[in-house]
Amino acid sequence: GELLVFLNNDTEVEKDWFTSNYIGKKVVDNKGRLISIQVVKGKVDESSSESYHQVDGISGATMTSKGVNSFLKEDLSKYEPFFKRIRKKEKESVTWQS
Repeated sequence: GELLVFLNNDTEVEKDWFTSNYIGKKVVDNKGRLISIQVVKGKVDESSSESYHQVDGISGATMTSKGVNSFLKEDLSKYEPFFKRIRKKEKESVTWQS
């Protein structure tokens, strides 16, 4: 990986190189529980069973990463009732089509 030094780490969370890490990540586990996305220190270990909901962290921005983790979990949890309805409908649709 590339070591990056930032004068203001907080602005890095808005840049494409960081936000593109979120594409394809899951916010629920295989049991349908909301787990959010987790910014990890350094690089995601793609061989880890947890990599499906983890993204690379920003060098020197531990507090920012913790803030992003907290923000995502709190805000996504507000939509959990909606997500549950969607998952239930998807499950019913699969059952109906089978």
